[in-house]
Amino acid sequence: MLRLNLSREPAWHDLGHGVRLLCAPITTAVRYQVRHDPQVVALRGETVDEDGLPVLDDLGRALVALAAAKAMAKAIVLDWEGVGDAEGNPAALCPEGIDALLDIQIFFIAFQLKVVAQADLLVTEKNV
Repeated sequence: MLRLNLSREPAWHDLGHGVRLLCAPITTAVRYQVRHDPQVVALRGETVDEDGLPVLDDLGRALVALAAAKAMAKAIVLDWEGVGDAEGNPAALCPEGIDALLDIQIFFIAFQLKVVAQADLLVTEKNV
């Protein structure tokens, strides 16, 4: 049985290696904000196929996915644990820090699987 958490409260997500993110729920408004993020729009380009989807090669899709993940994280991450500066002191949450965290592939993948995919699963279940 699949159990879905329908709470609208922020929740902690463990990304591994001692890193945890406190994230607000991914709402329709957040998804709209990400879709219209200037960096995402610039990378996505204006060429579309017959279904209105962007025409991108593998690298282009990867760059759009990374930009979208960064925009999503900046919109929903409220706090973090396990992230330090160069001296090992706890780092303050900031947009540049989120970018740097998601530039590390294992954290990008963990964010996509543990935060974004969970929200996508909830959307799918609600529409079944």
